[in-house]
Amino acid sequence: MDNDFNYTPRTVENFEAIGFSGNFTLPGEQCHVIRKASLTSFDVRFNNLATSVANIVGCAPSSLNQLLVLVGKDKVARIYESFPMSMRIVAKGDIKAGTAVFDSDIADIREINFSDAVVTISPEDGEKIIWIFRDGFSFGMYFDLTDELVKSELPTNLAHTYLQTRYFNLYQALSNESIKDILGYGWFPFIQLLGKDFESIHGLICQGMIEKIPNWVELEFPQDRVKKFTNGWWSNSFFTEKKSILAEGLDCFFNKQYSACISTLTPMVEGIANSYYQQVTGKGIKYDGNSITQAITNMSTSKFSQSSLTFPHLFKAYLETYFFKNARSSTSKASTRNTVSHGRAEPECFTQENALKTILTLDQIRFYMTSNGN
Repeated sequence: MDNDFNYTPRTVENFEAIGFSGNFTLPGEQCHVIRKASLTSFDVRFNNLATSVANIVGCAPSSLNQLLVLVGKDKVARIYESFPMSMRIVAKGDIKAGTAVFDSDIADIREINFSDAVVTISPEDGEKIIWIFRDGFSFGMYFDLTDELVKSELPTNLAHTYLQTRYFNLYQALSNESIKDILGYGWFPFIQLLGKDFESIHGLICQGMIEKIPNWVELEFPQDRVKKFTNGWWSNSFFTEKKSILAEGLDCFFNKQYSACISTLTPMVEGIANSYYQQVTGKGIKYDGNSITQAITNMSTSKFSQSSLTFPHLFKAYLETYFFKNARSSTSKASTRNTVSHGRAEPECFTQENALKTILTLDQIRFYMTSNGN
């Protein structure tokens, strides 16, 4: 087959490498040997490690744009400079078979595999792998030279490396001090914001241009866009249970009745989470915000890893910092579950921006739960 021919590797006999040195070492001194790692070209170690790989497999540095090395137990290295690649994603919405998939369709990347419709290339248990790739102006690298590779775990590990490389700027933005301000203003890298939308929100808040967010919301989230992603709610059984209430709240949003929208939809975050948790555990959630936050965190972390684009641990911080924050005064300018449900939110809280935050919060937990709770 043509595909088989295109993916034919070079081979190198007697591949003996067991790892890479982590420090300069003189004779008689101890050397730290890195045997397994996931890193990007933003890591100071990347250049040295990548150069070492190029040297031991006998390839030009330009080949590191796409390189796959698989080493069998016979110590024969198969070196691919052309190989298939596929990914298993969590989709934001419906995707018909055979249609093009875009970045904007991706809610998360769960697995990376070296396969296409015809060919599958994969190491077996106990073999070795080195994968180097380029995405835009960044490189990623994953290697496991431990002789303890577990084939079934590899696609998830590769996905982690791919995410850290492709979305480096996003992960970097979420790791610095600015994230406290983002959460404090009630924003989060919601699935529907991934990409340029969250970059815009992040930039406006970090540059102190909060007053421009309402206009941005009005421009970037017209009715058609909100209707498109909220139509996906009805494929989830826990949302369809409360469809009449949710639909009424959404209609209020579309009719610019933001106080009615927020008042209707805010309690549904707790209500839907409780329905899900009751089916999964047989127990309901207590009424306090901490219990609700922990329950939502439990459901999210059971489905997604910490490095997932759904950011389950950061969502916990968002719920604690903003959505379930307790207001101490008799009135509050914050549009949170506590202020809205107890009638303490001031009139200026009921805006299009805050209504959208509530809708995006509901949409986020939809991705954290399976439709039937199993």
